[in-house]
Parts: sequence; C-alpha cells; structure tokens
Amino acid sequence: MNTSNSFSKAYDSLRSKIAKHASISGQFKNLLLMALKSEQETVKIVSGQFKLDIHFLKVFIDLANQQLKPKSDAEHTKYDKMLYREFKRLKKFELIHKLSVSFLPRNLVLVSINQDHNALLSKSYSKLDKIDKAITAYETHCKIKREDSNILQQIYGYLRLFHIIPFTSSVLEKICWKDLIFTPVGMVVLVIYEESFLASGVGTKGPKPYKTILMDEFVSGLFEKVRFSISNADEAVFQNIDNYEKNMNANRSKSSIQDISIGELRQLTKIRYMYLNSPLALTLRTGTVTSVQLSLADIQAMFPGTVSHELMTDEVKRIQLALAKPTPLDPDDEMDWQVITFDIYELDDLIALLRHKDNMPPRELIENALFELRKALKFSTSPHLEMIYEYLIYIIDLTQKRRIRFSTAKNYIWLLNKHLFGMIEDFYAIKEHEVFRISNRLDKQEYKSTSVKRIKAQINRFFKYYSKKGITIDVAGSFYPKSMVFKNEIDGIIDEIEEKYKPWKNIQKIGKQHKLYLSQLKVIALLGFYCGVRLKEVSTLLLKDIYLYGNSLHLDINSKGIKKTGFKLKTISTKRRIDVTIENPQHLKIITEFLEMRSKLDKKSNFLFLELSEYNGFLNKSINASSFEYINEIIQSVTKRYCTYHSLRHSFATYQCQRFFPKGSSYPYELLELSDKIGHRTPDTTVQSYVHGLVLFLAVNK
Repeated sequence: MNTSNSFSKAYDSLRSKIAKHASISGQFKNLLLMALKSEQETVKIVSGQFKLDIHFLKVFIDLANQQLKPKSDAEHTKYDKMLYREFKRLKKFELIHKLSVSFLPRNLVLVSINQDHNALLSKSYSKLDKIDKAITAYETHCKIKREDSNILQQIYGYLRLFHIIPFTSSVLEKICWKDLIFTPVGMVVLVIYEESFLASGVGTKGPKPYKTILMDEFVSGLFEKVRFSISNADEAVFQNIDNYEKNMNANRSKSSIQDISIGELRQLTKIRYMYLNSPLALTLRTGTVTSVQLSLADIQAMFPGTVSHELMTDEVKRIQLALAKPTPLDPDDEMDWQVITFDIYELDDLIALLRHKDNMPPRELIENALFELRKALKFSTSPHLEMIYEYLIYIIDLTQKRRIRFSTAKNYIWLLNKHLFGMIEDFYAIKEHEVFRISNRLDKQEYKSTSVKRIKAQINRFFKYYSKKGITIDVAGSFYPKSMVFKNEIDGIIDEIEEKYKPWKNIQKIGKQHKLYLSQLKVIALLGFYCGVRLKEVSTLLLKDIYLYGNSLHLDINSKGIKKTGFKLKTISTKRRIDVTIENPQHLKIITEFLEMRSKLDKKSNFLFLELSEYNGFLNKSINASSFEYINEIIQSVTKRYCTYHSLRHSFATYQCQRFFPKGSSYPYELLELSDKIGHRTPDTTVQSYVHGLVLFLAVNK
C-alpha cells in the first residue's frame, strides 16, 4: 500500500512532466491522471515513478470506455489507436517506470479467436453461408469437368475469387510455368519476382529477389492435372488474360455470388478459413503477421530434386551474396512492436503544415516545419532518423521552390509515413520480415493497382535519393531469408563437427581434454536445436543451469551466469526456463556423456562450457567465439544454405510450433508459451523472425 506522501510526489512529478509534452493528447493525460487517482492505494511506485501493471491497465481501459463513450465501431477504433499510441509514449519519454506493462497491441491477430472483427460487424457477414456453398459447388464442378481446355479457366477463376491469398489479373498474367514448383506432397509453390519493388537498380546487382506463395491443396490439384501437357516452361500459364477475366466475370454474374463484391469475397473467404483452421494458420497464410519466408533452397532441402537446375543456379548466387553480408556472430534481429523509431505526430509544426487544406500554405507554416525538422536533424543521434528528417526537408524544400505542388508533397509524405517510415525499424539494418511485410501489405489488394504503383514509386524515390548521395542500402539483399536447420540435417552437423575437429585443432589424436571439448561442441549445437538458445546465452550458462532427468532436459537461461560475463539482459523475458524432451536416443547419449565428463572435471569454473588454453588445459572462463565460428562453418558446410548457429533457433521455434499447428488443443496459450520459451515479449517477434510458416504447411501435408 502506498503512503499518501509517496503517491503525491510521484503524481505531481508525472503531472508536471507530462504537461511539457504537447504531442500527448489532453484527453489521454486527463484519463491517465484520473485512473491513477482512483488506484492510488494499489498502484506501484518504484524510484519515484509509477510502475503500471496489468491490473492498472484494465482499470484505465474501463475508465476510458466510460469517459470517451464511442458512438460507433469506427469511433471506438479511433480511440483505441489513440490510447495505444499515447501509452507507448509514456515509456518513450520515460514518464513511467521502464518495467511498466505495455499497452495491448492494436492487432492481436496471433492470439485472437476473431481474425477479422471488422468483417464480422459488416453486413456482408450474413453472406458467409452463401460463399461457403459457392466454394463447395465450385470445387465439385471442377472435379466433374475434367477437360484440359477448361482446367486453366477453373484455376484462374478460383485464384481470382476464392483462394485464401487473392490474386490480381496483373499478377496472374505474369506467371510462367517455370515459376511453379510441384512438391511431392501435392502442394504447388509459386515464385513471384520482385524486380520492380523497393529501390530497383539500387543495391546488390545479382539475381532478382523473389517471394514464394503456397497454393492451397485444391488449386494445386488442378495444376497437377495439366502440368504434363506443358510444352514450353517459358510460356505464360494464362496466355490470353482478357479472355480468362471475361469468362470469369460472365460465370460469376450467373452464379449465386453475383451480389458479392470482390472485397467482400476476400473478407468472407478469410472468415470461412478461420472457422476451418486456427487464427495462427490464417495469420501465416495471409501474411497478417509475416513469418520467415520459404526460400528455394529450403524447398530443395525438404524435397531434393524438386527445384529446377535453372532456378537453383540463381539461388546459389543469392546464398553466396547473403553469406557475404557482414552480420554479427549472434544477430540481434528481433523486432519488438513496442519500439518507436519514428512518430510523425511528434513533429507538431510539420503536422500543422500537412493539415493545412489550402494548396498555398502561409510561408510561416513552411518555415516553422523546416526549422523543426532541421533542429531534429541536428540533435538526432540516430542515422535512421536522420535519413527521414533529411528527406522530409528535401520534399518540403521542393514545395518552397515551387518544383512540386503542396498537395503533391503532402501526398508523398503521408504515403511514405504509412508504407515505409512506420514499417522499417532501422534503414541501416533492414530485416527480411520488414521488407516482406511491406510487399505483402501492398499485395493484399487493399489498394487499386494505380495506388500500388504510386506507393512503390515513392519508396523507390526515397532510396534512389540516398543512392545518389553515395549511401547504398541493400534492400534487395534483405529479400533473402535465413534458412532453418531441418531434423534430417542435425546428425550430419554433429558428425561433421567430429570429423573436422582434428584438422581444426591441428592435433593427431583426440585425448581426454579434447574429448570433452569436442563433446561440448556437439552439445552446444544440440542445445541450439532443442532449446533455441542464443550464442551469448550459451556462453553464460553455468553447470548448475542444466538438469537431465531421463530424457527430460531442463535449462535455466540467463540465470546467474549473465553477471559473470558482463552481458546485459536484452529484455526481462530473456531470463527463462526451458523444459524439453530429447526423443532421439543418440542425441540424449551425447548430452548425458558430456554432463558426466563435465561434472568430473577438476576445475573451479562454474561455466558449463569452458575454453582450452594453448597447452590444452581448461581455463577458468567460458568458451570463446572461435568455437562458435567453427560450428557456424560446419552448419553452412552441411546445409549449403544461408544457415548459421542462429538458424538452430529458427528450427526450435518452427518445430515447437509444429506441435500445435494448425489447430492445437489449447491454442492460443501454446503460442504464448512458445514465445516465453524462446525469450520474447510477444508472439509477434517469434512468428516474424523465427517461425517458418510455409514449412509448417508443407510439413502438415507430408
């Protein structure tokens, strides 16, 4: 319970500080202070700041609903976004304790039982039964009509109207037979090249970046019927697109779905899919939260000989380029949705300018906005933000010089803010899932094709502006995703670690000390595969952090060993316990034998994995980076893909996810538990950076 004095001090301090931030709305300030007053007996105070918890958050949300009284769903969504944005600013401006709870994310798509709440509230929801019957009837009709001449029309109509990932006619027109990969599990993978997307001509001059789309079982079956009648792989699948589109519209006008628009069809198809599967399956399928993309090398690893020699020739070049990129040994590549890198609404003078309706704004508004941006640029310590500030100055300056209209400048800025600035955390370290997220968002057909072209043109313009200044940002290189290590490859890695050990250590015979050292290298690889530990976490493990009971392995990560190494916890969630079952008897034997040898080692060091001296004696310190580099080289040698030790973390996340995919008995708690095991604050990070979504779909059909 708080004393009245401690609460008053924290309350007065917050009220004084928050008043200085004009970017935080007055509505939010009043709600926050009211909620704190109502909870002054229970709200936590640490170091003179309020440490807000889940209980307070619930009180705050209830109060907001009572005070704001939204009159419609649209108004409710508007207020929700405002509360979300302002609550995040409390942490950013250090107005509340740094360990306070974070406001619920706007889009709980990963754990929500309702993937598309806006659609459920729309009038079109009443047509769900109609769309279900229409899809069933379409599939039945296609099974009866077996003539090859009609199959392509059936495929076209299905992809345009009913496929869970909708296609535009312009995309279908570009598909060639060589872009289709037929897997042994009856699923067809489509390769779409991104030659005109994101800074074309800027960055790596290599093979075209691409993305893969997994066709559903039904349309994959239709493609199977005609694949052997293909005479030329370079031919377009749909050679007269206008005829296909015309026939599709004619058939649709005579069907039971004639009164359902294309937009409604997309919404209803998603809802139908949601009822038949889990929210996670829908999320991965539609790219609502983009998971790690499926590469051609992954497909070849899963199904040898499936990908053509022509496609794999370019893929090898992509892998070489990806491996050549300078990346840290233990990449810190996890996105956190709580991080705010750029918020345009913090630039008050710029917002005032952009909200001016007349096409000839007062000179004072322009000067104020430029002064604000130049000041932000001068005092910024972030190269990422400096790029944004400089480009905004450039655009406004073009207006001031009358080289572009003010309305055009406003359009440019709003487009970039929505589709680029808010999607990339750091332009100097662009991540694969960020690039795919931008691409997928535009491909969801929420915009007209002319709008998509305009958005892409402005994104390209931004990157080309900096390429002319000598700043090369390899966006194309970010298209190539890191692979995971598959189950059938881990034994090869273990064997290779032993086979190349003597040449690596330049020894003729593996004695007692080297036997233990070799054993621990194998265990490090297995812990990455079974527990998803980071390299830094491996080096901080103590002997007492690992327990083995039968085939049940328990690992305490980032416990007390973190203090001995000088590392700092990335987030509080990285401190965790992992409990797994080692079902492979050979792997279990390797871990058991290592623990027996390690426990008998007469060494005072508490670290689990120790380093050898140049005289082959164990040192009183943790294993060094050269051992991890050795394991990295072995993994790349065995997989021959863009794989590192960090790829084992991908394997852990994906195979753990496979246990409850696509449905799961206690979903969404299993996904939340996985997020906790891997050491993330939210499932978003786990799915975006580590789960290989399409691998899961292909594995289900195996």
